[in-house]
Formats: sequence, C-alpha cells, structure tokens
Amino acid sequence: MQFNNKLEHRQLILLDDQGFIIASCDSIFSTSKMRDESVFKDFPLVESIFDLAKKMKPNEPKLRFSKIETTFKELNGFYDFTFVRTDIDHRRPILWTILDYTRLYEDYHRTQQNRQEIAIAKELLREQS
Repeated sequence: MQFNNKLEHRQLILLDDQGFIIASCDSIFSTSKMRDESVFKDFPLVESIFDLAKKMKPNEPKLRFSKIETTFKELNGFYDFTFVRTDIDHRRPILWTILDYTRLYEDYHRTQQNRQEIAIAKELLREQS
C-alpha cells in the first residue's frame, strides 16, 4: 500500500495575544463569524497551550501538535497544529498553522491494521502446521 502524502489543505491564522483572529486565509474553514471572540471557545487545545505560545519570541522553534482531532464541526479529521511567534509590521502576532493530514493518517492506520491482521493470520497458520 502506498501512502498519499499530499497535503490536502493548509490554513494560516494570525492571532493576537488574547486569542482573537487578526487575519486568516480561510482555506479550510471560514473565520468570519469567529472574529468577535477568542478562538478558545472552539479550540480548547489552543487555550491550553496559549501561554506557551505568547512567551515565544520570533524565530524560536515552533510548537507542534500532531494528529489532533477536534470537536469543531468544520474540522472533521486529523490535523497538525503549529504555533510560532512572528514579526509583522512591528507587531508580534502568533501564526497558527492548521495542516490537514487526514488522508495520510487514515492510510497509515489502515496499513497498521493490515499488518496486524497478516501477523495474526501467520500465527494461526503456524499453530495449524
């Protein structure tokens, strides 16, 4: 089985230090209705790591979280979240990148499951021999 490692979608969101959206490319979901409150309501994970993200300085290594499943209805699948402090026009917003790896993670899970089934079948054949 071959993995489809093509990245399907990527969304870039700039957040202020209170967790409000400054800008977004909206390539996965629209943020237009989310502009009046922080993203914490819809993304508890972001709230839980936000103090770490705020303490970051530009050019520090990004915070990365893999295989995230959310309860946010617009994100049905598996996503990687990265956070990095940026420097744009003398402001220092936090760049939150959402990477859609749903197909890759689903392919990987299926491959693992197939390998386990093959191992079980081989064991059964050895027991019968």
